[in-house]
Amino acid sequence: MSFFEAIKVCFIKYVEFAGRAGRREYWYFFLFTLLVSWVIALISYSTLAHTAALTVIFFLPAMSSGVRRLHDINLSGWWWLVTLIPILGTGLWLYWMTREGDLEENRFGPPNLKTRSPAQPSNITMRENSSSPSSDRVTTYTIGRNQENHFLVDDSTVSGQHALLFSARASKLLLVDMASSNGTRIYSAEGLEKINQQVVSLTDTVYFGSYKCIIQDIISCSRP
Repeated sequence: MSFFEAIKVCFIKYVEFAGRAGRREYWYFFLFTLLVSWVIALISYSTLAHTAALTVIFFLPAMSSGVRRLHDINLSGWWWLVTLIPILGTGLWLYWMTREGDLEENRFGPPNLKTRSPAQPSNITMRENSSSPSSDRVTTYTIGRNQENHFLVDDSTVSGQHALLFSARASKLLLVDMASSNGTRIYSAEGLEKINQQVVSLTDTVYFGSYKCIIQDIISCSRP
């Protein structure tokens, strides 16, 4: 998520306390409020007036983004009240706001991939069978309708953040459905089967909703 995207999202979700927000969304908006405060302080002769105006404009979106950031680490939004405690509350708040969010779905919903950097390689362990486990450094591809995805699918049956594909050096591929609305399906011995996650090959045919493609297409056609 870019600086301007974070500002846009926080104003769109002005008083939306449900859902999750990653570190970029929260801290980019925090930086924006600081920059606006400094600019207004430089050009305004009335400190009280500009402070009151900024409070009215920024308090609710800042509060809601903070609550969503708490949700991202699986904490109740009521912990926002800790900011009212001097020193100790500030230190605890800074610690929470800099923590990485849950990578899996938690009680507040699925992770918001817009706020992360999925293009960066990460370490995961993939097992093709129980007798030969292995661990490789992998690259993550995001799949869906949102513009931020590496593999962009313009199809109404595909979710904004539909699936992830983990590709390892040893040609090991793991496909993970991100709790999509219409599911991810792949052909097996029993026919077309809905999956949550599955080891796949480059030649496997997969359906994201009703959109059909081959795994190789995801890697070769993905945007950087």
